[in-house]
Amino acid sequence: MERPVSGQVAAGTACREHVRLSIRRGIRVDARSGQRLSWGVLWIAFAIVLLLGARTPVRRTGDAHQYYAMAFALADLRPPALTPGEMTAFKTWRDAQPSTSLFPGGGVLDQPNLLVGDRQEFSHFWFYPLLVAPCLRAAEALGLHPGRGFLILNALLLGLALWRTGKGFGPATAMFLLASPVIWWIDKAQVELFEFALLAIAMAEARRGRFLWAAVAAAAAATQNIPILALVAALWAAAALRWLDDGGIGAIRAGRLPALRPGRSTVAPIVVATLLGAMHPVYYLVRLGVITPQRLNGGYEPGWPGTRRFLAPLVDPDLGLIAWAPLLALIAAIGLGMILYGHRSIRRESWLRLTAFCALGSGALFLFSFSQTPNLNSGGTVHLIRYAIWLLPLMLPLLEPPVRWLATRHPALPLALAAVSLVGYGALFAPSTIEVSTSPAPQSRFLAVWFPEVYLWLPRTLTQVPEVFYERQTNLEVAALGDDPGSAATAGCQVILLSRSSPFSPCQLSRGEWDAATAHFETGWRSVWIVRAGRLHLGHGVRGADRAAAWPSPTYNPAAGLPAWASWGTRELTACRVQACQPTVGIDQMRSVRDGVEVRGWVAPPPGEGPPQAAFLLYSNGTATPLRLGPARPEVAGVLGRPELAGAVAVAGVAHTDDIRWREGAVCPTALRVIDAGGARLADVPVAPAQCRLVAPPVPPAGTT
Repeated sequence: MERPVSGQVAAGTACREHVRLSIRRGIRVDARSGQRLSWGVLWIAFAIVLLLGARTPVRRTGDAHQYYAMAFALADLRPPALTPGEMTAFKTWRDAQPSTSLFPGGGVLDQPNLLVGDRQEFSHFWFYPLLVAPCLRAAEALGLHPGRGFLILNALLLGLALWRTGKGFGPATAMFLLASPVIWWIDKAQVELFEFALLAIAMAEARRGRFLWAAVAAAAAATQNIPILALVAALWAAAALRWLDDGGIGAIRAGRLPALRPGRSTVAPIVVATLLGAMHPVYYLVRLGVITPQRLNGGYEPGWPGTRRFLAPLVDPDLGLIAWAPLLALIAAIGLGMILYGHRSIRRESWLRLTAFCALGSGALFLFSFSQTPNLNSGGTVHLIRYAIWLLPLMLPLLEPPVRWLATRHPALPLALAAVSLVGYGALFAPSTIEVSTSPAPQSRFLAVWFPEVYLWLPRTLTQVPEVFYERQTNLEVAALGDDPGSAATAGCQVILLSRSSPFSPCQLSRGEWDAATAHFETGWRSVWIVRAGRLHLGHGVRGADRAAAWPSPTYNPAAGLPAWASWGTRELTACRVQACQPTVGIDQMRSVRDGVEVRGWVAPPPGEGPPQAAFLLYSNGTATPLRLGPARPEVAGVLGRPELAGAVAVAGVAHTDDIRWREGAVCPTALRVIDAGGARLADVPVAPAQCRLVAPPVPPAGTT
């Protein structure tokens, strides 16, 4: 007997529903299995990074010595500001370390600007060393070098960050965060990993809607660098928006005041974040009268940056984040597009969008704070500007949407990409790699050989900051070079930076290149790019690199307006690099005058040479001030007890404020540049800082300049 038709339909519906439920159950099982696999791969990768750090010998990088000094003091329950006796004891320990550790004699410890009574404060806050102190003692108790205490703390922070990031954004996204340049900092006595981990925790907590507790993590990171307080403010604003969305806005629309009822879960994180955020500025206001010691030691110069300097930590080919994390940058760009477009996979993810906007806003303020440092191309890193490590955790809310979308279609692909990235960064940024900040990055060398024309094609805001180009190509790191550091060129002379103030190019220039450069100088440019064709012969030309903020006169006469020493740039001068051709120089007096600093001194040519033909005063910002050559100074030989200096001649001049960017207490010249009588050789003789403090010994005879 046949079933009724209605019974067949019901049976078919029940069968389909059973199949659908089975598929959903299978998907859930597969998803759980995929999550377990992702977590397993993440912790294995974490263990590999720790192993790389543990196998690396302890080595000083950046300002590590300052963190060691404070950590030792705090571990002994002493204040982080050291007395002279404690400074001596630490220097004894430092100099007793193996030479391969780069500790002996390395790094700046004595900072007169940061003395309070007889105690030496340091450029960095003591919160991170306070956390290191017990780890340092634990390392010593285990018979390890005390520097392993930094590895222990960094490992704990990174492990906590990965755990919270995996909970908030998923283990696959956390894997991408680990597979990055941060690997190099795992064992370093620097704050970069501390900042990285706490900012990652802040983003993870914000992703879960815990904005106030996220602000606590951000405030802890701000103890070392107060610009991070911008993120604290953004997260508090996000918490307020969430409160409004949860009922506050409805009460306002209904015409009644919204109920606040702050509980322990609201008050506690606000109080803790406030206390943590206030530690750094309040401590230094009480001790030094400023909110950060960087203001006193030249590490922070407030001002409105140009767009190029603002974007350099992102786009620079030597130190930019995009150059060193291109895959993360690409995924983040896709994620930003998905968030702005309102992709259906995240349309209901209001907390994710709010976290992303917090990250974008604070990231822009971070870039602004980076631009306030006088020396963008600082050390304590491998090529990448170390401040970019702050930006990596801020990418998390942008990384999640594309990673999650990809995982739903190709579950193994995100982990595979992250694993390949981990291998690459484990090789490029292995903790054992020596820090590199004064040589061109591989990407920069590739551009110079194959596509130097990008210096002509790109918008000027995306070309390299002259300071970075100069330091990378000359292998010199000079603090506060500014926008006119001097002239430099790539190894093959495809790209030349020519400075108006010091046009001594290492490459021979053609007449046409000189004429084009002079034409730019006439219109107010203080440096130019001279670009020659690359391997693909796509073009060549001359382009302005940086325009002077102020020009001495409204008109420009190449014969008179070009600085006197610029004419030497057209001649073939050999740089003296051996002792035999080095002259001897001295500064008798430097004193403030109405519009600058007056300099008096002397120059003695090497034995067998005639009198110097020209002399110039060089400063750390690269500007050269011409000095007048005066009469002979035979008394120099007698006063100094050196007969070979009998041929010394007087030099004198005024270094104008605009030329040296003068400020009280910071007028010490870097070197005297001397051109010999034959006009075929120049020598840059360093000036000892102590010479800046001499007051007119010896006294020149009457009638001399």
